Amino acid sequence: LLILEMLFKLLSAKLDFFKTGWNVFDAIVIFVSLYAILYDVKALDAVRLFLLLRVVELLPSLDGLKISLQKVINDISGSVIFLIIVIYSFSIAATYLYGHVIPDKFVDSATSISTMLQVVTFVQLDGVIHSVQSVHSSSWLFFGAFRILTLFAVLNILVSIVTHALSGTAHCCRKIECVDKTDTADIKK
Repeated sequence: LLILEMLFKLLSAKLDFFKTGWNVFDAIVIFVSLYAILYDVKALDAVRLFLLLRVVELLPSLDGLKISLQKVINDISGSVIFLIIVIYSFSIAATYLYGHVIPDKFVDSATSISTMLQVVTFVQLDGVIHSVQSVHSSSWLFFGAFRILTLFAVLNILVSIVTHALSGTAHCCRKIECVDKTDTADIKK
């Protein structure tokens, strides 16, 4: 249903479709969900929950939340792009390095991406690493570097979200203090 909605919007709006952030957001979530379904990546099933954020668009009382979400997305976009590049690069490298060791996990780029996503989310960490280490004893360097870089990107994303939330809270508290001072000044008069 969401795919049809996106296709109709894309056909009617053409390139203007990509000018609206929510359309781009929907497209990303739909493509990631399709990838998860086609390649049976259970770790990506949770991405579909982000479609609930569309409720923010429908309720005018949540405009402040919408503005905050837009600012956070702008703040974390660099880290997300870095994370995608790391996962893609290490997946392609794993295809060439370890495709002969575990052909069912590293047969092509799509399967390798799926496997590396499972490694980063601990779904098949032990099975993949032990199978590869039985042939390549130094593979722990490859997987260790992969885990460190993805952890770095995810931590950057989380720190950006937390600092944005805290700065929003501090801004809100300053507004409350200003209102309290104004109210106190009015009472003294």
